[in-house]
Amino acid sequence: MKTLRITLDTFQAAITARRLASTVQSLPHLEWDGESPYAGHRPSPAFERWNSQPPANQLADHWSERFLDGQRYVACFEALTLPPDYAYRFFRKSWGAGTVGRVFCVPARARLEPVQGEPSLETVAEAGHPLEKVTGDGQPESYFFATMLMRALRDAGAFWHGLAFDLGDPIAVKPDLKPLDTRRRPGWWERIRGKKSEEGIYKEWELLAELPSDWLPRVEMGDPVVVSYYAHKLYYGERILRIRDCYQPGCYVPQTTLEELAKGPRMVVV
Repeated sequence: MKTLRITLDTFQAAITARRLASTVQSLPHLEWDGESPYAGHRPSPAFERWNSQPPANQLADHWSERFLDGQRYVACFEALTLPPDYAYRFFRKSWGAGTVGRVFCVPARARLEPVQGEPSLETVAEAGHPLEKVTGDGQPESYFFATMLMRALRDAGAFWHGLAFDLGDPIAVKPDLKPLDTRRRPGWWERIRGKKSEEGIYKEWELLAELPSDWLPRVEMGDPVVVSYYAHKLYYGERILRIRDCYQPGCYVPQTTLEELAKGPRMVVV
């Protein structure tokens, strides 16, 4: 089995790709001007009524749809492509604590219809996993970029409580595991929930497994292909995670598993 160590340059390129992808999704709500950007024909009147409801922040249970250029979005990630005969449908809902987004892959000529209830693979017509039609060159780096693309899609359109912080920020160097009171205090948006001992000192990190000597991601080219990387999570409990995405060769839909390596004293509540 061949194992590739992802270089720091490739790691940084993937982080940059996630940032670029976030600018692609910052587009106005769908505005139909004659032709549907997906299907090449006007959406049904029922769809227009459904999508013209009050903004989601005024109607908590209403999902609205925004246009997302799937080709541009996927092109931010090296060696990956969304074929032109497929498109992304992008749904967003707001509530008092933030927003949440959902992205699905559909045939480019799929008929746009209202969505009954919460957008899902069952309720969105002809919907598929957002990576199931993505193609790549089959090289190890393409699977690593697919992993970063999946992370970006989890947070597409999300803000505040809607963010998928469970997977944390990818890291390539050893994190600072000093006790809380010796580290720089976080900004106002981070509320400290570190527990103090009887001596009044913030508790130390708790190691749950042996930490690696090399923190850069790796790709094992086998059956399945396995992408592994590390992440630092703060949301509702500070943790260091090892994340493994498994792919069937030639398929860019991952199966993800998480392993906790360490628990820390901080907590972010947003």
